[in-house]
Amino acid sequence: MKAHVHVLMILSSTVCAQIPIQFGLASSGPAFHDADVGAMTLADVDSDGDLDAFISGKGGPVQSILYLNDGNGGFSQSSSSFTHLFGGSVLFFDADGDGDVDLFESGNTFGGIKTAELYVNNGTGSFSLFTGTSFPGLWGGTAEAADFDGDGDLDLIYTGITSNSESYVYLLQNTSVFGSLSFSSPFILCDSLELPRALALDYEQDGDIDLLVTGKRANGVCVTKVVKNQGMSGFPTFEPTSLPGACNGSLSLGDVDLDGDLDLLLNGDSNPAGTQISGVYENQGSGSYVSSSTYSLIGSGAGFAAWHDLDLDGDLDVVVAGFGAPGVFAYVYQNQGVQGYALTDTLEGAYLSSVAIGDLDGDYDPDIILAGTSLATPSKATRTYWNSTTIPFSIDESVRNGRLRIHPNPAKQHVNLTWDYAFTSRAEVQVLDLLGRLIHVERLSHGSTFRLDISMLSPGTYELQVIDHSGFSHGILVVE
Repeated sequence: MKAHVHVLMILSSTVCAQIPIQFGLASSGPAFHDADVGAMTLADVDSDGDLDAFISGKGGPVQSILYLNDGNGGFSQSSSSFTHLFGGSVLFFDADGDGDVDLFESGNTFGGIKTAELYVNNGTGSFSLFTGTSFPGLWGGTAEAADFDGDGDLDLIYTGITSNSESYVYLLQNTSVFGSLSFSSPFILCDSLELPRALALDYEQDGDIDLLVTGKRANGVCVTKVVKNQGMSGFPTFEPTSLPGACNGSLSLGDVDLDGDLDLLLNGDSNPAGTQISGVYENQGSGSYVSSSTYSLIGSGAGFAAWHDLDLDGDLDVVVAGFGAPGVFAYVYQNQGVQGYALTDTLEGAYLSSVAIGDLDGDYDPDIILAGTSLATPSKATRTYWNSTTIPFSIDESVRNGRLRIHPNPAKQHVNLTWDYAFTSRAEVQVLDLLGRLIHVERLSHGSTFRLDISMLSPGTYELQVIDHSGFSHGILVVE
């Protein structure tokens, strides 16, 4: 397939007045099933350059369905079959290291059987149940994939509650060898937390992956604790943090203040009982996170707070939904830099809710799928919102701010980046997918030109970031 690359760079600091982020409810389609008390995620499962959707939940019958995208926002059900679950987690990750995404899901069946399963992608978007490892069944939790043991493959963490009402955090080491997929028996971390959530992060910034865990004690107190990685010889017990207690919500990482480290977005019910938080905590290094005085959000429980660059200006905006002071709500906040977050749009409120954000219709800007229980009719619908924000640039521009030139355009194997000055400190070129995951990075030490190899990129839409001592540039990279 011939590759065409259109690259746009804009310098976020040059934007003087922001156009408010706006979304429009899809009047017809995509026809996703109702899915409250569910989970959803996006990935390009069939390598055709667009984002497909996996959605589980029980708005009507309990269902777990993979929807394949036609590239224009039309979705059809995949022929692959999955155990129908609700009240759990779904996660796309490359379990077997073959370059495509596999699927993990956990939760409850209609009959109340706690279940956890891994499905392997054959490379074309067709999935089959992996039977080489037995995954203990859990519901009411989350799932994460990260390289906890530092051996270059993705291990699996998932959390939840057993059929005996016991709470667990399971760590399964990826022990695959030469393409033969396998996982270890679960390493069990148990702290008796109701509806535990876990987030993989380098909490201490010591080069390995730790866990941040939220949940509720039997006495109703919400807690946020850390499990520090000391190697596969054993994680220690849960340790307290200076973060507020949270439960029944979400945890996210992102560089909200553009200072080069990952900050924390903590959401859920909190203490005392009946209060909710959606707090931004700026990373101070070595396990220190400080509540932001700039970025303020409304709290929610039984929902989520999700970071994403919704207006393609290089910083992180937020969608918050659930139950809180306004009742049942779903709000869109725009990042306005030093002025913090501004509420710019309201979606149909939903609790017991889940969300997926990404470019669904091939127009480069991120759209929203939102499911849960609402006060509207139908009350348990899965709703799609198209991004209608006016983006103040054209995707076909190759030079925006005069600092950077990209040539040739279109291109197939390489793109040449040329600065109109010679930087002397370290610069970094990052390629991210539309879910914000880092795909490729190149580091530079000096000069005014750079040749970026794009031969490893599959057709699709990417975000391209260039960071140096003078600022941050952000743009869209489309490989066709």
